[in-house]
Amino acid sequence: VSQSRYSPSRFSEVYGQEMVVAALKNIAMSEGIKVRSILLLGSFGSGKSTLSRLFGKAVNCSTFKKTGEVCAPGEECEGCKEAMRKNSQTYIEFDSTRTGSVEDIRNLDLLFNTHTEGRRVINFDEIHCSSPAAQSALLTVLEEGVKNTFFVFTTTHAVLDTIKSRSLPIEISTIPRALVKERVQYVANQIGVSLTDQQLETIAIKSKGHMRDALSILEYFEIAGDVALKTSIESLKRLTFYSLK
Repeated sequence: VSQSRYSPSRFSEVYGQEMVVAALKNIAMSEGIKVRSILLLGSFGSGKSTLSRLFGKAVNCSTFKKTGEVCAPGEECEGCKEAMRKNSQTYIEFDSTRTGSVEDIRNLDLLFNTHTEGRRVINFDEIHCSSPAAQSALLTVLEEGVKNTFFVFTTTHAVLDTIKSRSLPIEISTIPRALVKERVQYVANQIGVSLTDQQLETIAIKSKGHMRDALSILEYFEIAGDVALKTSIESLKRLTFYSLK
């Protein structure tokens, strides 16, 4: 299922991951680069990429330094706006399923040596998809560091122990059903969608503790009604895949 348009845009909207949020906020609040590399571990749809993007906004957000929260949608400071741009120079995300060879990593030398204003976050999404040689090529970068740059690695599977040992590992767990239901009900109220208790329960059960899946099911329910609740997550994922082609 694709990332829901109802995914969190602020830390306060992240449900059931208090420890993860607290760790990322503390790192972002510190001056400089106190933790050079962060490894976010969690299953598909657990919110790894969303948390990485929130962290990418927080490190340069002027509001965050004062309140501990990034700017609200529509009220973004320049730091948040820059992090959200597709060609952002402060938050850069690589899909390791496409840029996972050792040649790809070595070709990033120019990026690593490029000066940017403020701090920068480089996220290697699904780093486990990179070849062992590519992961090894990152070791020198992690050991020596890159000026004003955090590295975030998100993964659903094991990575090289050498990368793990040089990173702060943060595990993202699945979310209790009650919290999934609470968030889905809140979003449904915001968008004017009525849910019965049974429909809400069905969404929570089908999501298996993954908030992204729960919100995506809600999106399909908004469009198609009960048929979305009778369709398997796997079928919804295939539907999304073909609609994006």
